Amino acid sequence: MRTVMFAISLLGCFSSILFVTGCSTGAQLHRPAEEKTAQVAKDALDASKITSGLKAERILLAELTQREADIIRRSELALRDRWLLSVFKGEDGLSSWTEINKEILQRVKFLLGPSANSQTAIKIGTDIERIRFLQERLDVQQRMYNLASQGKGSTTCPAPVQAPKHATQDAADFYADFLEACDGYTKVNKELEDDIKKVSGLFVAVTNELALLKSERNQVKVNLAAKKEAYNAARNEYEEAIAKGNESVIATKAKALQDKLKALGEKVDTIGATAQKLHFPQLGEEGYLEQLKIQSNSISQILDALQGAQSKAVPSANFKPALLVASTLTGFEKAFSAVKHPEVGPALIQSEHIRLELSALERRLSRIDERESLLKKRVDAILLELQYLAPSMTNLTVYVGDGCSKTAPISDAFKPAGDIKCRQSILNALVRYSVSWELARVEQELLHYRMRALEHEIVLDHSENPLAQNQNLVRIPLRSSWSTTPAGFARKIWPT
Repeated sequence: MRTVMFAISLLGCFSSILFVTGCSTGAQLHRPAEEKTAQVAKDALDASKITSGLKAERILLAELTQREADIIRRSELALRDRWLLSVFKGEDGLSSWTEINKEILQRVKFLLGPSANSQTAIKIGTDIERIRFLQERLDVQQRMYNLASQGKGSTTCPAPVQAPKHATQDAADFYADFLEACDGYTKVNKELEDDIKKVSGLFVAVTNELALLKSERNQVKVNLAAKKEAYNAARNEYEEAIAKGNESVIATKAKALQDKLKALGEKVDTIGATAQKLHFPQLGEEGYLEQLKIQSNSISQILDALQGAQSKAVPSANFKPALLVASTLTGFEKAFSAVKHPEVGPALIQSEHIRLELSALERRLSRIDERESLLKKRVDAILLELQYLAPSMTNLTVYVGDGCSKTAPISDAFKPAGDIKCRQSILNALVRYSVSWELARVEQELLHYRMRALEHEIVLDHSENPLAQNQNLVRIPLRSSWSTTPAGFARKIWPT
């Protein structure tokens, strides 16, 4: 008897499996062949790693930029040493004061324009050195005054018209020293600004590029703000499409489940009223009736979940399991496959397209910041070179003022019988020029090539964005394919 009951129970479970899985030959929610094709295509796309080649190129570019920097530094220093050696040996047309002065003046004209002369270089270079000194003095006076006033005073420069009140005499004295340093700094800074307005050359070219960069940044920020608004609108459109799809699915599923529940109820009533065995005469009436009741109970729970989702606008916790179970019921897969959401796919593609454009604009803004940093460093390097060129040109003037020959080889000044004053002034001029080359000129060359490397990075950015767009346009349809498993379908109906 127990064996018979076990067989009835086992066959009852088997009938349940058949009943749940169904054997319809119509439209199927899960089409294994299409799923396999989509999965193979997606795996192939992921494995291709379209943009990975650009990552490798960026790594190689960084390595080459570092090697290039080492070569440039050695090359520039070798050129400097060769130039000094030629001066003392009297080679390459660099033996006399006239030739040396011409060489250094050419560098000044390259930096400040063809109208610049030795007086221009001396004035600007001297102002730069004075500003650096006055800036240090100003910083010291600010710190001293802050200590005396216990941080309660104002140390803005230029100073306010109305002087602040001081708690102690020491604070008042330090504030007076601060005002004196501030006045000196402001005066020299104004003189330098006026002198720079009269020059051109590399310095003006770099500062003009900085000014253009500011306007470019402002435009990118405007475009970035507009693109963020467009992205938010696209995401809202996508979410609204999803919400519409959910409402349609909930209504369709609820109706189908009601029909299914009604049909099961009729079958239960039939079994209860007659002794006829439906579908499986070999099974006991009790076993099949129990299975129908289990199905009826499951569908009632699914309906509760759907109704809760519809009334609250947010599905209950049982919603996704309910859909998963519902998608496996006999004949119910047709209802699933009949629900279409044509607006969801385009909305998702559009939002992802704008997201990538937004990312490209953010990258461009970052590149502008990098370029600005390099340009500012280049301006500082030019000013530093001018600071050292000024005393070099001053000593060349002293050389002539001491009555030293402009045409005689300067090596004569270093002979035992040479004039010590001529030796000292020309040596000072050469040392300052050498230092300007090592500390500032080399740095300018390095920054020039770093700018070229940054331009290469920007070109890679321009290539990476369309590649990502193309990859995105292929991946989204594959990822959003309706040929999916029931579990995948449940995730699509209400994505987390």
